[in-house]
Amino acid sequence: MKKNIIDTYTSYFKKMIHNYCKMILEKYYIKDIVDEFINNYISYNFYDFYAPDSRVKSIMIQKNFENLKNTMNKETLYYKDEIDVNYKMFLYAKNLIEMVEYNNDLINEIILFKNTLVEENKEQNKIIEQEIKSAFERKDEFFSSFKTNDFYLDYKKTNIKNLYDTSLKYNIKFPEIYSNFAINKAYQRDLVNEQKIFACYYMLSFELLNDTIYCKPNKYYLLSFDYTIFSKDQKIKRLFKIIDNDLIKDRFIFKITYKEFKVMEKNIKEMISNGYKIALIIDDDFITNDKILLQLNMFYYIIINDEKYNFKELKDRTNIVVY
Repeated sequence: MKKNIIDTYTSYFKKMIHNYCKMILEKYYIKDIVDEFINNYISYNFYDFYAPDSRVKSIMIQKNFENLKNTMNKETLYYKDEIDVNYKMFLYAKNLIEMVEYNNDLINEIILFKNTLVEENKEQNKIIEQEIKSAFERKDEFFSSFKTNDFYLDYKKTNIKNLYDTSLKYNIKFPEIYSNFAINKAYQRDLVNEQKIFACYYMLSFELLNDTIYCKPNKYYLLSFDYTIFSKDQKIKRLFKIIDNDLIKDRFIFKITYKEFKVMEKNIKEMISNGYKIALIIDDDFITNDKILLQLNMFYYIIINDEKYNFKELKDRTNIVVY
């Protein structure tokens, strides 16, 4: 995958919306009108971080579409009928892309809509139905590629609302000859650790995409980050391809210890300047002085073991994650 999954999906969404609208509307298809609704949807649903979530967001998406349609009608760049028919087909196409199970009733409704615009052509309608079915199967295959029975994401609630400490767990049955100690030791090796991080980011990106498409409640994720990967040019490029997206940057918060920060301070600061959120774990290397306390302002969260460390200078901060 050349791009992260969010950008891959939004590019696919644009392409398929236009394909469906062109296929059904034929001479009534107006690309610029369809583009307006596509851009409105992607901008609001994926990148308006102040938008409400869940059911309220679904309602707001529909209201935004109606407001946009009314604005376009007032601007009189197009006839009302042109806007209405392209808007209606945009909604149909969006439903086709987002259907979880193949929906014959929806397909039949779209074919009937087409027949009100152009002369019915039963042979062509069969081709359209087959195109829709093939596209659904390809999308289903793509989404299925992110599902596995061998691993799963583990979410632990934190003291911060909607923030989850997230990690990848294995669900593999090993022969009894291997002890739990041996399995866990192998699982924690550097190379395996790197692969875990890649797999975790991929799987979580898919979960985030799915939640966003279907307007599920917003969640934010604390994630492990292997700072040694900065010394591996090809791997760090691969890693940033997975997470280089504004929605991902908003929801993923990467954990590093204070000791790791001291070693990779330049790289971490560069990540922050590029819009990534970093959570600093207080460890034995941490000390309090004016310079360090000022430095803490760059971190999105401060993670602290309340029983082990008791720094009074941190007590008034509202971004403390306690474990």
